[in-house]
Amino acid sequence: GAAHPRWRAAFKSEPPLIEAAKLIGNEELNHAIELIGSIDARPVQVAMMAFDTSSISDNTSIISTPDDDVLDKLVMTKSKDGRLVSIVAHSTTEFANTVNNVYGSKSTA
Repeated sequence: GAAHPRWRAAFKSEPPLIEAAKLIGNEELNHAIELIGSIDARPVQVAMMAFDTSSISDNTSIISTPDDDVLDKLVMTKSKDGRLVSIVAHSTTEFANTVNNVYGSKSTA
């Protein structure tokens, strides 16, 4: 996200929290940012949808797709009030690595 070096690859600018940390000059914050930067990331692309329905009985389902080169899994979650079901499609890391310049308007990079 906003403190990880991968931000540079996605947004072609310095990560915002790193920029702010330079101005603040706090050793603990700088150390935390170093630790964040050392975290290895496995990118995935996701598509999120929500539907108005009460016809789904399960609260959460995870559907794996082990033989698919693009789609890793689908996660389906029913809202607490039962009126909505959200579906999130997760790509494989291999696919995401081929499209690492693609991100949404609300992406955390």
